Amino acid sequence: MTRKMGSLFQQGDNGWRGLVLETQGKKVVKCDVIPSENFDDLNNSMRDYPRAISLSPHSGYLVHLRFPFSGKKKISTVVRGELEEYFPFPLDDIRFDFQEMGRGNILVAAVQKPYVDKLRAERQTRLVTINTIAILYALQWFNVISDTNFVFAHIDADRAVIIAFREDRLWSVRQLVYSSQTDILREALHESTSDKELAPKACYVVCNQENPLIAAVISGLGPDVRIETPFLKDHLQGLDLPVSFWAGVGAALLALNTKDEINLLGNRYQGFPRIDRLVFYGAGSIAAVSLVLAGMSYLNLHLKNRTYKYLGVEQNNLYRLVFPKSPPVKNVSGVFEEKIKAMNRDVSGGKPGAAKSPLRLLTDLSSRIDTQVDVKLSEFRIDGNDLTVAGTTTSFASAEKIKKAIEQVSGVKSVEIQNIDLSGGQVKFRMEGKL
Repeated sequence: MTRKMGSLFQQGDNGWRGLVLETQGKKVVKCDVIPSENFDDLNNSMRDYPRAISLSPHSGYLVHLRFPFSGKKKISTVVRGELEEYFPFPLDDIRFDFQEMGRGNILVAAVQKPYVDKLRAERQTRLVTINTIAILYALQWFNVISDTNFVFAHIDADRAVIIAFREDRLWSVRQLVYSSQTDILREALHESTSDKELAPKACYVVCNQENPLIAAVISGLGPDVRIETPFLKDHLQGLDLPVSFWAGVGAALLALNTKDEINLLGNRYQGFPRIDRLVFYGAGSIAAVSLVLAGMSYLNLHLKNRTYKYLGVEQNNLYRLVFPKSPPVKNVSGVFEEKIKAMNRDVSGGKPGAAKSPLRLLTDLSSRIDTQVDVKLSEFRIDGNDLTVAGTTTSFASAEKIKKAIEQVSGVKSVEIQNIDLSGGQVKFRMEGKL
């Protein structure tokens, strides 16, 4: 069956491009590029074709979260609370969606509402995503990625997103601004490709612009990892499109089937139903009301039983909330009491395990951070052997100094920057290490 779908994709901060794909099964048979850079002209040129819109990484954020459980329904109940610490503005001002990539590992995409709300009224718009996600989807569609352990890097102007996978499971996400200096980009790529635990076989790089400095960074990643720079001309016969069009092709392919994919549209406009559907819905509503009235007593009993069960396991939920990475226990109150006693012994000193006392580690870290570094810590957490430090500072260089200070603390190792955000005039960071 032949299907046509379009895409509008953002290049840089303001420019827009558009294309229409024609597919037969899993094969792309035709690609028409629309000769315009104006969003309204591109949108009107696509007529009634279903379409997707892909935003530049300059407009959005990508975050990697881990949970000790799986399933979109379970994760959706707690993900909002986890995201509050990642953004410098209220969550009510953004639209976000997530996709689980491996058990308990989710990729979250978020954009501020003004970028999306103006797109929601378009009836033919099936999906809104971010270029990085669209490119990764296109590479997987055309079977460009043949490895299970790999690093994917998308470089667009002064922004870069580095996503790593281990055994096809999301491993890490790094989003950074490197300006005209490529040292930050070189270091980030080197850390991802040289991760011994990840052990990537290949690094797939899609760079929107030709830059000799970036080309030198990519070629200098070393012989231990295979470097792939895919081109569209190898997959779209007869078309030699720029590398930046990977985002447009990926977005159009996402419009084929939006189920289970990241979609920043939220509750999109569906249009008013036809008269025959209204009659059908009316009859169904009457039947549904009859069933509800007949089953009210059963529903009441069922809800009561669920409430009792919920209260019965509330202690376990509280334990998982406080110690998310600890294994489940039977005697929750006893474990809490033991942990509190252990913390009291650590604070008083002179007991085994005092080196892991949060107060002692925090004191040691404070003494090692340069007094000229302006830093505000918002989180300092120890869960078992896992150490998490989060806060804000004034520059990327200061964040690196803080990372080095954490590495110098006695008993701390394997410190990694999990997330860093340079927007809003501040550098918001999150680092994790092992005790």
